[in-house]
Amino acid sequence: MRLLLLILLVLSGLGCAERTSPAGEEHLLLLQNHDYVVGLLPKVGGRVVVFRRIDGDNVLLSDPSQWGQAGPEVSATSSWTTYNGHITWIGPQDDWWTKQDLNTKRKEKASRWPPDPWLVFGDYAISEQSPTSVVLTGPSSPVSGLALRKQYDLRDDGLHVSVTATNTSDAEVSWDLWSNTRFDARDTATYVPLPEKGAFWIDPFRTNSPLKRGPLFYRIIGTHFTIPVDSSSSPGVENHNVKYFMDPGAPYLAAVSPSDCFIKHITIAEGKPAPAHGRVEIYNHRTARGALLEVEHHGAYTTLQAGDSMSLSERWELHPYTGDTTPEAQAAFVAALFE
Repeated sequence: MRLLLLILLVLSGLGCAERTSPAGEEHLLLLQNHDYVVGLLPKVGGRVVVFRRIDGDNVLLSDPSQWGQAGPEVSATSSWTTYNGHITWIGPQDDWWTKQDLNTKRKEKASRWPPDPWLVFGDYAISEQSPTSVVLTGPSSPVSGLALRKQYDLRDDGLHVSVTATNTSDAEVSWDLWSNTRFDARDTATYVPLPEKGAFWIDPFRTNSPLKRGPLFYRIIGTHFTIPVDSSSSPGVENHNVKYFMDPGAPYLAAVSPSDCFIKHITIAEGKPAPAHGRVEIYNHRTARGALLEVEHHGAYTTLQAGDSMSLSERWELHPYTGDTTPEAQAAFVAALFE
């Protein structure tokens, strides 16, 4: 009897261990249903830093050691802090600092970096909350003239993400909403469906040292564009950077790791995105220290009068993936999901 009781206690303890949240998640605002766990940082831009199956690993690139720290200072002189995860930017990037007077140096240079600190690092208030959904309201930005309202809603068909931007300034502003989801490019590749007749274009990040920096080669497999995990430009190149711009052939974007297939269902905007942008953008940056994959899409470039709003919505889901890590196998898996 004592032996049976001991076995039951051990099994019970193992069950509890299996249900323990991964390290760092205690610092997050968590949403959970029977399929997914979502982790958010309301005080750092209302961003998503965890998206995983209930029994799986986080698919987003993010550092748990940052989650319990205070967020960066929010001001017109704020520098960049890399939190990764999923965040909303605005386009065009060329205008990020041209519509404000708080930082004249950045305005005169038409700085393309960093993004609006109020939007990406601001403290977002919890307006509504349930175990499976939350609405976060961000501060008004004196840089872009916008305030963002973010709604995250876990349903049976995945995570619904909706962002609404409101012009809180007294002047007319023109922007688009820019969804940016980050993954670890060392083991995750993106797959973008291409139209039968379409084009994509490249913006390599060049320096004065071409032997130390170069673009990454892409592949077309069936109807999907991809940058394979093992892609490179040439031997000896230390810093790989590339951004591809394209119009998708279907309303979804995929990112496949050795254990999960992430699908982002999007709405392809009828209107054009902001100048110098594409409806879909794929950024890949690799160095000896790590590798970043950004899976991005834009809404329509919109002029907002004072008090006007615009929105961008998407839906995420995860499929277990146990296939080969070759681009051919992964592209075939993604294609089969939409047959």
